[in-house]
Amino acid sequence: GSGPDSFRFMYGAQLGADRWDTNIRSNSLYLELLVGSGVLGLAAFITMLFRIHWTRSAAAVGAAVFLLHGLVDVFLMTTPIYLGFWILLGLAHESRV
Repeated sequence: GSGPDSFRFMYGAQLGADRWDTNIRSNSLYLELLVGSGVLGLAAFITMLFRIHWTRSAAAVGAAVFLLHGLVDVFLMTTPIYLGFWILLGLAHESRV
């Protein structure tokens, strides 16, 4: 990886552009994690997800909706949204114990 929030600074250069909009995100949580933290960072995130007890509890369903939405959007860049995501993951994990 090249560091957190780096996709928007690097994609234009990879396309050979001289100038590009640096406000654009990758539109995929998983691609953004891969670019930002590399294969090991993405693997750590996925490993953490496998440790969740996926039940029909409200927290687990809410976290699953966030992760499904992550296929088409990057939500970990906005504090109120990612705080809600991590709280849901914590509550979903707590239901496992």
